[in-house]
Amino acid sequence: LTALLPIRAGSQRVIRKNVKEFANYKFGLTELKIRQLLKVNLFSEILIDTDLPEIETILDVLASDGLKLTNIRVEKRDASLAGSDATTDDLIVYLADKVKTDIVLWTHTTQPFITPEIYKESIDKFQFALQESFDSLMTVSPLKTFIWNDKGEVNYSRKIEKWPRTQTLPSWYTINSGIFIVDSMHMKNYGDRIGLKPFLFEIDKLIGWDIDDMDDFLIAESIAKTFMKDKLFL
Repeated sequence: LTALLPIRAGSQRVIRKNVKEFANYKFGLTELKIRQLLKVNLFSEILIDTDLPEIETILDVLASDGLKLTNIRVEKRDASLAGSDATTDDLIVYLADKVKTDIVLWTHTTQPFITPEIYKESIDKFQFALQESFDSLMTVSPLKTFIWNDKGEVNYSRKIEKWPRTQTLPSWYTINSGIFIVDSMHMKNYGDRIGLKPFLFEIDKLIGWDIDDMDDFLIAESIAKTFMKDKLFL
């Protein structure tokens, strides 16, 4: 089982997002996420694909804290995939050839509240899902609200009830991009980080909080400092 952590140095919405100090972590989201993955203790390898110039310094800091880094492999990201015009589809195809194990768990730095316990649970859920004819797993957050497009309501009918209780609305989900687990051969053959029948692993909105812009960053940092003291999210 490989934990795959792609990290791009450039960020258009939050400058230096992945290494900007976050809560008590000098090297921010990247330092925190590597610490979280190291605590899982189920990965044959943690593969970090990045163009971050600080990555070796971060690993030195972790080593100085006594953490064992023997299962970490750093791959320098190809320059053609380091720009904002590179697509996720291109990155998946590129990284598929870097993986050496049968199963891949793809994750990101930008979900700081996905803890080692959540990673372990996702792996357990994946093993169960395989027995139930699913071929992959991805984390989702429930969406129970009124959804419209430019033509009107989408997930309910105002002809039946204009304002139904949101609890009674059908289950919709947002893909929070926290965790994807898939067979590495599927990545290579189909160029995707999920299979044809993914199991939807539902996690709370807070746990799946995704840092995309500065507001997301500041809210997450406030949560981390206020409600998750003493490294409770490690």
